[in-house]
Amino acid sequence: MGKAAVLAYERDESEAALAVARDELDKAGVEYTSSWRVGDIVTELGDYARRKDIDVLVMGSHGKGALASLALGSVAQKCIAQLEIPVLVVRDASLRRI
Repeated sequence: MGKAAVLAYERDESEAALAVARDELDKAGVEYTSSWRVGDIVTELGDYARRKDIDVLVMGSHGKGALASLALGSVAQKCIAQLEIPVLVVRDASLRRI
């Protein structure tokens, strides 16, 4: 499998994942810009935020819980700790436990 095939796969998977968010934002009438990158998440987000002069990063969380986060590491935790801009983490209400 060549580099072009891998890039096409990554693009298609990213676009499919972003489509869900786009649909919800469009329904709500929220203005947004979407983008995808390949690489270290914190590095890519930091570079993008600097280039686009972004004030705050809003990101979702899967809410795996403290133990899973400790064992696996959390993208949100890494972004909070390493990015120079504020990070707002939003958890899906359907993941709340009673």
